[in-house]
Amino acid sequence: MPKNVKKMKLKSYLIIILIFSLNNLYSQSDKIEIYNEMFKWKFSIPNYFENVSPKEAEKNQAIGKEIIEKKVGQEIVNKSIKIYGFKSGNFNQLIVNYQFTKSEDNYTERFKQVSELLYQSFKEKLPNAEIKKSYSSEIISNIKFDTFEMHISDNKIKMNMKCFSAIIDGKILNIQIAYQDEEKGEVLISSIRKSTFIE
Repeated sequence: MPKNVKKMKLKSYLIIILIFSLNNLYSQSDKIEIYNEMFKWKFSIPNYFENVSPKEAEKNQAIGKEIIEKKVGQEIVNKSIKIYGFKSGNFNQLIVNYQFTKSEDNYTERFKQVSELLYQSFKEKLPNAEIKKSYSSEIISNIKFDTFEMHISDNKIKMNMKCFSAIIDGKILNIQIAYQDEEKGEVLISSIRKSTFIE
C-alpha cells in the first residue's frame, strides 16, 4: 500500500472532537496559556500548535462515530461537550472534552470498557498492524486520572495515543493525545502532567 494512503487511513482513525473557545486562551512568549473556568484548570502548550477548525473537528467526529458504531452494531449518542482541540501537523493532536455523569461508581472499570472498545475498533480497521495497549493511573495536581495508552505500528507508519480521564465535580474530563512525532507527543503529555487544578 502506498505510504500516503497509509497516512490517510491513520488520520481517519484519529477520533477527535472539538468546540473552541478563545476566551480561555492567550499567548505568552513561546507558549499558549490555557485556563478553563469550569474545571479551574490551567495548562500551557507550545505556540507551534494551532487550533483544530470546527469544520475539521466535525468531519473527524463523524468518522470516529462511524467506526465505533460499526463495532457495536448500533447508533451511538455522543453526550460529550467539546472544549479544546490543537494540532501540529496532521498527526499530532490534543483534544479535550467532558460529559456529565450521575455516578462515580466503578468508573475505572467503565473507562477500561470504553478504551477496550476503541482498541478493538483499531484492531479491526488495521488488521496487519501491531497494536500494544496499557492501562494505569496518574495523580495530576492531586487528582487521580485513569490512563490508557495505545501504540500502533504498521510497517513504517506509527501512531501513539495517550488518554487521561477523571471525574471532577460530577463531570468526566477526557484528555486525548494522539501523535506520530515522539517529541511533540511527549511535550503534550508533559504539559498535561504539569497542569494544575485550583481548589
